[in-house]
Amino acid sequence: MFSSPPFPAAIGSQKKFSRPLLPGTMSKLSEEEQIRSHEARFRAISTELAELRSFPPDRKVKGRELEEYRQRDEYLDFEKTRYGTYIMLLRAKIRSGEEDLSVFESLLLEDNSLQRAHSSPTLQDSSQASQASSSRGNSSKASGCSSKTRQEGQRHSYRQAVKK
Repeated sequence: MFSSPPFPAAIGSQKKFSRPLLPGTMSKLSEEEQIRSHEARFRAISTELAELRSFPPDRKVKGRELEEYRQRDEYLDFEKTRYGTYIMLLRAKIRSGEEDLSVFESLLLEDNSLQRAHSSPTLQDSSQASQASSSRGNSSKASGCSSKTRQEGQRHSYRQAVKK
């Protein structure tokens, strides 16, 4: 639950946009300080994203500049969502007062405050899917029809599709 701020961008002669590195260490800030830090970062990213979108590249621009604009837009949009999620989770954790993350996660899932994403199944879900595919037999493998056991809207990774 503890999240450190990203490292500053590398210094170099290239002006090409690159995503900053995210640290893998715990933050030294308290949870309240983390919320304030994340809110400030959220506001800064929102402002930067609004500025970027208010001045899109000309229609004549092609190639590298357009690709860098697209990458920066996607990155800022992702970061805005990420920091918003951090803020929401930290506030919920402070409200619950729970220190054990597994208990806190189960509380969030029970309250329907947070729902498990279908696009990133857990290991337990993927092991159940592989057991179901092996129990089906070879008829679905030969026909290429594996959507019988898959629920509508559920996504599978490339590796899961190849295993079937």
